[in-house]
Amino acid sequence: MAEFDRLFDELQKRSSMDKSALSKLIDEKKKKVGAGYLTDMGALFLVASDLGITLDYTMTSDLTLKNLYVGANEITILSRVLSIYPVQNYTRKDGSQGFYRKIILFDKDDSIKATLWDEKATLIDSLNINPNTVVRIIKGYVKADLDGRPVLHLGLRGSIEVVNDQELIRKFPTIEEVTKDISAIKSPAPYLSVRGSIKTEPKSSQFTRKDGSQGSVIHFYINDIESDQAVRVAIWDSELKAVESLQIGFIVRLINVRAKMLSYGEIELHGDAGTSLEVISKKIIHKASPMSFRLLSIGPTQEGKSSSALLIDSVKRFYTLLAKNGAYNKLLSIKPDNLITCYPKEIINSKIVCDDEKSIVTKTLDDPIYPKLESLLLKIKDTRNIDHPVFIKAIALSHASIKDVATKDGSIIKKAEIMVGDETGERKIIAWRDLSILLEKISPGEKLRINAIIPQISENNEPVFIIRPYSSIEKITS
Repeated sequence: MAEFDRLFDELQKRSSMDKSALSKLIDEKKKKVGAGYLTDMGALFLVASDLGITLDYTMTSDLTLKNLYVGANEITILSRVLSIYPVQNYTRKDGSQGFYRKIILFDKDDSIKATLWDEKATLIDSLNINPNTVVRIIKGYVKADLDGRPVLHLGLRGSIEVVNDQELIRKFPTIEEVTKDISAIKSPAPYLSVRGSIKTEPKSSQFTRKDGSQGSVIHFYINDIESDQAVRVAIWDSELKAVESLQIGFIVRLINVRAKMLSYGEIELHGDAGTSLEVISKKIIHKASPMSFRLLSIGPTQEGKSSSALLIDSVKRFYTLLAKNGAYNKLLSIKPDNLITCYPKEIINSKIVCDDEKSIVTKTLDDPIYPKLESLLLKIKDTRNIDHPVFIKAIALSHASIKDVATKDGSIIKKAEIMVGDETGERKIIAWRDLSILLEKISPGEKLRINAIIPQISENNEPVFIIRPYSSIEKITS
């Protein structure tokens, strides 16, 4: 903080303000811009700007993204490129035309948007800079975006160069290393790299904005690799050619997407002209050898005489089972906590599909190597930051609140909510669509065993539980 103290003293002298008044202005600036966007140093520079005073603060050593703040000037930053946008034109104040190019940078701590102005934008192509390239941006400066987030700028006095030092390059994670599975996304976040399998064929449509300009959107659903969780993807105003050859089941990586929390608790992924898509592998479906599991939970019956179940193997890996036709009838005859052997028709990553009565066999002898249901029980306070299904015992604190919710595409879906608690805390349980049936007949004061629910953070930053197709709820009478 030595540099901050020096600049604070300089601003105090030049503004003729007393120390407490200046400190108050800095605190107010941080509150106005929003938590997480400004350091004390950044707020100091903005206050100086409001007072018409320019502070001279030059940093020449290599920095990482966590060191950046609004107001920093002539800085040198090291980071890796996540995404590159097309060149865009703009009109200068004197009426002449200019151009710029945005890129997204990231390191192990953070990510940031950078704008390269005029001839600096041409360096992306001339230096052969691509996603995953480690770069050094020299004499950049940081301003606040419209939402208050810091944006790195590179203008006339600055430059960008490719880093070739392999020891230095290894200090920065690659795009592959920061890629997340869908199940790991619990809250809104920008500049993500996400992995999933294509669930629906991509569709493209055109639309007209309120200002009369034309826009386009590519939309499809992708599944989580390790579960049946699916999210909608919408990529706006993009000319992605890679989507034309996509097939259901392809494993893909979406680079530079934003996770958005919808009003009804689900995550959507939004991309734009800077979003790219990579096919990691083709459809992963194969005939499987017999596999043994402990049956943990059986969800409600779905359309077409089928049901989903949650299984766990001997090394505590979770699998989902989709039982159809004869396998569905056999599944319903088995009580949770029993051991079963599956002879799958197919297995897609951790999703098992059985459709014949003989494809599920109950094992007569128990084996303690498979975790029992009782050993998986948690208290509510211990479920936060867990990214797999959890099991709790709780008491109902309310009746289910059930209402119809309009989705973005205009369709109406059912949403049910109920509050439960134990001695460690309270938590809301949310069920969507047909799964709301699990909450409908629960009354306050009833003791419940709630199986295979997913901890999640809502759009209000509130921890909640989400009912999945394999979830189940048992009333405890004793």
